[in-house]
Amino acid sequence: MPAPRRPIPALLAALILSACGAGDEARSPQADPGVDRAGPARSAPDGARLGVVVVVDQLRSDLLTRYDDLFTGGFRRLLDGGAVFTNTTHDHAETATAPGHTTIATGRFPRAHGVSANSWYEHVEGDVWRSRYAVADTAVSILADPGLPGRSPANIRVDGLGDWVRSFDADARVIGISRKDRGAIPLTGHAAQDAYWLALSDGVAGFTTSTWYHDELPEWVRSANAELTPTLWGDTVWVWQGEDGVRDRARPDEAPYEADGVHTTLPHHSFTEVDMMDRGAWGDWLEDSPATDRAVTTLARHALDALDLGRRGPVDLLAVSYSATDGVGHTFGPLSLEQLDNLLRLDRELDMLMDALDRAVGENAWTLVLTADHGAADAPEWRVEQGRPGHRVTREERQAADGALAGVTRGDGGVAAAEALVAAGLAADAYPFERLRAGTSTDTLEQLFMNGFVEDRVPAFPGFEVAARMPEGWMDEEFGSTHGSPYHYDRWVPFIVYGPGAAAGVYPERASTVDIAPTLAALLGLPFPDDVDGIPRMR
Repeated sequence: MPAPRRPIPALLAALILSACGAGDEARSPQADPGVDRAGPARSAPDGARLGVVVVVDQLRSDLLTRYDDLFTGGFRRLLDGGAVFTNTTHDHAETATAPGHTTIATGRFPRAHGVSANSWYEHVEGDVWRSRYAVADTAVSILADPGLPGRSPANIRVDGLGDWVRSFDADARVIGISRKDRGAIPLTGHAAQDAYWLALSDGVAGFTTSTWYHDELPEWVRSANAELTPTLWGDTVWVWQGEDGVRDRARPDEAPYEADGVHTTLPHHSFTEVDMMDRGAWGDWLEDSPATDRAVTTLARHALDALDLGRRGPVDLLAVSYSATDGVGHTFGPLSLEQLDNLLRLDRELDMLMDALDRAVGENAWTLVLTADHGAADAPEWRVEQGRPGHRVTREERQAADGALAGVTRGDGGVAAAEALVAAGLAADAYPFERLRAGTSTDTLEQLFMNGFVEDRVPAFPGFEVAARMPEGWMDEEFGSTHGSPYHYDRWVPFIVYGPGAAAGVYPERASTVDIAPTLAALLGLPFPDDVDGIPRMR
């Protein structure tokens, strides 16, 4: 099923993009002077002793509107009973998982929290640069495979929700759960006691962690893994579970630009789409199907009981990141039938999670926010059919980009490199570091790059001091779709608050994902730093 993802050339990594224009005004750092950011600490609403953060990886906001009438579970409960902010965006240019999750959890832009991309380049000496993964930490190891590089929040430069919770009460418990390590770890911060992510490889099928958190898996996690492992490896068929009458709400199922160009329609059978003897390939197949979201819900339910979350006195934090939407979106696209099926399944997962919260913590005793780490582009071919710009980058265009910086003079703050990238034809615009260092601009798109600018952690073009973006609707993927651009479709995400203190209704005013952490903190009665870039949207 999943098409092999060709590594993106370094010279294109900062150009990735997808679907509508900027569409709104970018939030600049400290854009709301005079707003009381931290405010006095107050008691949490009676009985609200648990904060819950739910991040759905690659959930573009309009998907909730498009399928609103089809939701009957957790999405329905949130949309009907929550405070729904309909005009919320990430306000940084590199719309990817690690910077998105870190921004949500810290209330700060990447220029402050330091996580500029999923991976970045760091200068060693001379012309030598090294690549670093966002949550990599060589000082620790992964329990599932000590031979792999470790994982921790060490690269995050600021505190966040998890740290605020434990600063307020050292007995508080903070836990993050996701299929991805770069989903679980940034959401919980430096002070978290627990962060778990899913390992799906040869001989392993279950949640793991690193020695940053534990020297061995707690018994309750081992118990959950024993329950999950046969289910995960036994989940070999993905069939449509919705009603036949709603299939046409998605775009047509058969599309040659999905998956590998062959296995493009439901049902999907792992035994015909991957080598079942290769556990790594099978794991990749599972990651791009709804199966892993069920595993995340299962571990979250185990955590509620095993850790007594929200029942011991302190305000605790549970952070859950669902990643199937991202895998399905990359492989098939956001408007595919597979994504519709996945969202209907996720609706049920959220319902089970919220029911578990009610049983374990008590109704009206927890406050939840739901959002996404980024949006997504529609497939370029579909965009063109709808009369919008769209294009898949060709080999010749890649070669032009790869050669664009040959012979470019360095040391001028990136001016010459910016001119060369635009002249090569793949960059709609390029931004020299000498301009990004200024931190403010009247150009909305340039401001997004400024908000994400971390000079010593460069997503692309190491040594050339430049960032760039491709034209709207272009992407460097052979099949499926992607994200990563500063355009509105990649930044537009849900922001829903549910629980004590959150007045249900639709809130159309402009909001930013840097507002999420201070909003939840305010509702839980937690002080937060006055240097956050966001503001509480309710108290």
